[in-house]
Amino acid sequence: MVETAARLADHGFPRLPVAQCVRSVPKRQRSYLHHDPTIATLALRIFLSVVEQALRRSCPAAAAAAVSRIGAVAFIHRFGALRNPHAHFHGLVIEGVFTADASGAAGFHESRTPEQKLLDEVQARLRRRLCWAH
Repeated sequence: MVETAARLADHGFPRLPVAQCVRSVPKRQRSYLHHDPTIATLALRIFLSVVEQALRRSCPAAAAAAVSRIGAVAFIHRFGALRNPHAHFHGLVIEGVFTADASGAAGFHESRTPEQKLLDEVQARLRRRLCWAH
């Protein structure tokens, strides 16, 4: 996974700040994610939605834009290091949001929130959303 992340960050993403994040889900939900791809996909969408909402809030310059989107690549891992069933997410996220002006030109707005504060917010919201979705 580390090699894939490095390759994407070096050759797949624009030269912008990139964060790598790994998020686990509560133990009682892991078997559902492991055995049902629909639930795993829904949980991954929730994860990316929570990250996108947090990054939008952390970019005040993008607030005037009607639409702002993140740049991210995420993977669902179904096993842990010992080959034990352990569904979790790996993601590479560009630290900011992209907007388009009236002419369609893209602009980038870097996150102004310190990384740890943003990660804590994402973790708390993700925990609430995943528990509610179950």
